[in-house]
Amino acid sequence: MDNYLRACGKNKYSMYMGIGSVIINIILDYLFIVYFDLEIIGAAMATSISLSIGSFIGILPFLDKKLQLYFVKPKMNFKLLKNILLNGSSESLMNVSLSLIGIITNYVLLLNGGEIAVAIFSAILYLDSIIMALVNAMYDGVMPLLSFNIGSKSINKNKILLKTMAFYGCIFSCVIFIVNILFSKELMQIFNHEKQFLQLAHLALILYSFNYLFAWLNSLTATYLTAANKVKESLFFLLYKVFLCL
Repeated sequence: MDNYLRACGKNKYSMYMGIGSVIINIILDYLFIVYFDLEIIGAAMATSISLSIGSFIGILPFLDKKLQLYFVKPKMNFKLLKNILLNGSSESLMNVSLSLIGIITNYVLLLNGGEIAVAIFSAILYLDSIIMALVNAMYDGVMPLLSFNIGSKSINKNKILLKTMAFYGCIFSCVIFIVNILFSKELMQIFNHEKQFLQLAHLALILYSFNYLFAWLNSLTATYLTAANKVKESLFFLLYKVFLCL
């Protein structure tokens, strides 16, 4: 529902729906796990219930047919379905390839650096997941608008939008780079206070942080290619990124 709401201009509604689902999940986690002592079953129930409530709230705006999108009797269009699957294949393959690269990297680190190397890599990936989630959320939020402008041939609007996205993405990434360089030890202390861990993790985070000087551009390019339905270019870009990772 999140993507469809944003496509219809319901950005705030979509944001409140997401925040509300998370808050409900947190409250139910406490009730089921701490108060009712349901352990892992309680965690599963909390997640399922919060997502169900969020989905129900997300469906409501589409029921009265006042938005550009609403429910109709389905008509199967296999040509369109094929295009949808192909256009989304690059993101799907990227997730699969990154998981495989992570497995290979952990194996190599375990052989050469032992458990501490794997622990450092895991800590950095935790930070990276938070940082890149913010970058990707910013770009994913405007993807429907990019697609709409392409469909309506509003080239100038997309140029302005892309410049704005590039500007803020670059600024955010540079700030993250500087923060990681200046506070690398403090950030790694969140995960472990051992001297050997901090010495190695401090240097590892500094080296990894150079990735953020270019990561915003990769995310922006992938977002635009998907929004523009450029399947071949998107797949080529995916293979290029995987090759660089390897």
